[in-house]
Amino acid sequence: MMVDAAELTTRLAAVLGTPLGAGTSVENLRALTGGASRTTWAFDAVTGGQRRALILRTGPPDDVHAGMELEAWAQAAAAAAGAPVPHILVADDSPAALGNPFLVCDEIKGETIVRRIQRQLDGPDGQARRGRLLRQCADALAAIHRADIDHERGPGLTQQDQLVEWRERLDIMADTTATFEWGFRWLAANRPKQSSTVLVHGDFRMG
Repeated sequence: MMVDAAELTTRLAAVLGTPLGAGTSVENLRALTGGASRTTWAFDAVTGGQRRALILRTGPPDDVHAGMELEAWAQAAAAAAGAPVPHILVADDSPAALGNPFLVCDEIKGETIVRRIQRQLDGPDGQARRGRLLRQCADALAAIHRADIDHERGPGLTQQDQLVEWRERLDIMADTTATFEWGFRWLAANRPKQSSTVLVHGDFRMG
């Protein structure tokens, strides 16, 4: 359900009353560009004279994208392992409060426009900047990979056998070849040893 900015401001203030305290107001709510699958808003939460820059992400429920509560769980696990992710204030898969599932987190200052990043990397000290960016990316990915997810399963998250899943998809298509059949048989006969479950980033890139 679509909610206009004025109504969203009122509803959002009510939602933030729990994590930030009663009397919290929302100011400067504005939609941001970018984000192919979610709508992103920036705003200020004001509580007792204290101003806090926050981000709101919303999106209609579907069967493709992870739920907001699962996303918050994954970010919290990554943060505990040292990944540079924003603090999550509240996340809800229900559309009751804001018209769609949502997540609210701290705003992190930085640059996401690829062409602007590239201009900095191509500048006079571009070599050093590229080196720092590479190390930061590697550190972030390593931290995500270290996240402890064995003690608590994320909401709505299930462990799937990838070979079984892709075999079922091929069977549903009812269109196979000898190459596929040979490949699946080889994979079934040469499975790697079971390893621990780890968290990985599925779309790590600029932009």
